[in-house]
Amino acid sequence: MRLKTFTTGLMIFGVALLCGIPFMMQRQPPKGSSERELAVYALQFGTYTLTIFAVMITAIVCALLVLRQTTRSLKEEAERNMKTFVEGSLTDHKEQDFSLKDQREENEGMKADLPVNPEDWPEEDDVPRS
Repeated sequence: MRLKTFTTGLMIFGVALLCGIPFMMQRQPPKGSSERELAVYALQFGTYTLTIFAVMITAIVCALLVLRQTTRSLKEEAERNMKTFVEGSLTDHKEQDFSLKDQREENEGMKADLPVNPEDWPEEDDVPRS
């Protein structure tokens, strides 16, 4: 949870730094300035730009770590759910017999089993009517 909060904070800070670029551009010295003023501005702007890159790269790395943790936890949860499902199915099948042959009664109008040869099957006229 701390990593997610840290990543979100870095992203917000990075966006705030990006919004500050126009203010850095306003501080640019006029055209006839000395080399020292231009060098100071170049150093400030370069540092500002590198800070933005560092913040964004750190946020990306943290987001990848969050993604890896989330993926791992979802895989573990899926494995637990599948294990619970399989164990539950096995216990259900041990407790109940799902075959229809044992539940069929003799007076349902059909014999228990049909002959193997289709020619020996009863005709429609042979079926008792209720």
